Amino acid sequence: MGDLATWRGSTGNPYQYWVLPIETKFEAVDGNYIFAKRNDVGGWDAVYIGQGEFSTRAEVGRHHKGQFILAKGATHVHVRQNPSLTDRMLEWADILDCHPEALEPTGCNGSAITADEGLFA
Repeated sequence: MGDLATWRGSTGNPYQYWVLPIETKFEAVDGNYIFAKRNDVGGWDAVYIGQGEFSTRAEVGRHHKGQFILAKGATHVHVRQNPSLTDRMLEWADILDCHPEALEPTGCNGSAITADEGLFA
């Protein structure tokens, strides 16, 4: 795969993600994903944080917000395999709470997270 990056949640928990080019194609595997871009200090800024089946959710061309994610400057997708929906939702909420840059208008996650966005992020 690619390099590893650590994303921290508001709980302080670290999560290791594989860093891949944004055009990467995936098999049908469940997990968490983050569309991201490099910031001015060489770190990563989240553009969109989500969870679900990678082949439909982590492929920017198939994502329901793909054109907006690209317009916000995302260059990579960070992925972490996770088969448990409960664990994916907890991780998603933890990371999103710690990375407000992913929220609109800077990023592409809705500013008021709804049950639909959480389940289908």
